[in-house]
Amino acid sequence: LGTSMAEGRWMGGAVKYPFGFPLLLGIVQLFFGKSILAQKILVLFMYIFGSLLIFLVFRRYIGEMWAFLVTFLSISNPVVVEFSHYVMSEMPFMFVSFLGIYLFIKFKDEPLSSWELYASLIAVSGAYYFRTIGIALVGAAIVYYLIKNEWKKGLIVIGCFFILIFPWVLRGILISKSAGGSPYIDQLLSINPYRPELGHLDIGSLFNRIKINSMIYFLVEIPYAILPYYFKTTMVKGPILPWFYGIILSGIFFSGMIWVLKDKHYVLFLYGIFFLAIVLDWPEVWSGERFTMPVIPLFVFFSAYFLYKLYKMALNRINVKLTYGLYGVLAFLLLLLSLRNIDTFGKTMRHYPPAW
Repeated sequence: LGTSMAEGRWMGGAVKYPFGFPLLLGIVQLFFGKSILAQKILVLFMYIFGSLLIFLVFRRYIGEMWAFLVTFLSISNPVVVEFSHYVMSEMPFMFVSFLGIYLFIKFKDEPLSSWELYASLIAVSGAYYFRTIGIALVGAAIVYYLIKNEWKKGLIVIGCFFILIFPWVLRGILISKSAGGSPYIDQLLSINPYRPELGHLDIGSLFNRIKINSMIYFLVEIPYAILPYYFKTTMVKGPILPWFYGIILSGIFFSGMIWVLKDKHYVLFLYGIFFLAIVLDWPEVWSGERFTMPVIPLFVFFSAYFLYKLYKMALNRINVKLTYGLYGVLAFLLLLLSLRNIDTFGKTMRHYPPAW
């Protein structure tokens, strides 16, 4: 699709994938031809600048010390490192979504006459152009304004999103004849996208899908995103650990989410909830780390927020030096774990050719 863009053929007849990332690849190919290295460097830059955005977003809520730890743990997760150079849309989506979050959080309270407000809304809506699940961020912005009783701004978000996506959706409807203009809608409603003869979901099969996905994400993927206690990538599968590991880590994750909601950090909470709702409804044959990768930093943040609140409580009730010491030990152990995984990743991948 990037080559099609570079040759002036737009997306051809493709309607399944949003055009954001192919457009960037097309621009790169205009200057560097079909060099895979140049395209990988583009993704790598998004990884680097996305890491900065992650830090800037979380610093607003937990301060520099904790934000640094959360950011490092997130970007050193083996799955994130793996996708940091893949010519795939996961890393660009993570960059664009955190850019949208950063700008929206910074300018969401600006008056309606402020151009910064509209720039942030465009950035939020732009996430949809990189991955369809970007609609979760748009939904978070809309519901945020509804919670704050700022109906005009909520309607403006809906308007901006509609104006930006309508041409794309209309094109998809005309080409694919699919509801919503994308085959993803049909695939979402199918029992199994690879076996269309099985038909579409009913209430029973929908609940079964949510149950299976809940086990995948809450017992494996989210706990691993929070604490990569063993080495695992999309190509290297780790051991199956006892279920109570997943229960404990998911419990910390949900406790952090509740605390984030309690402290009225609505944007991050809503984005996390909407993202989870979508992946739990997604066909289980596609479930896995590819879908959670762009929000691994958010999952780490929710878990860290729980520990951060305990840390703040301890500062008021326990010796300050002891509290700082406990944080230092925790940070050292977690950073050591991340460095071990990075070293393992390097050893695992060194036999692949440089282009890979």
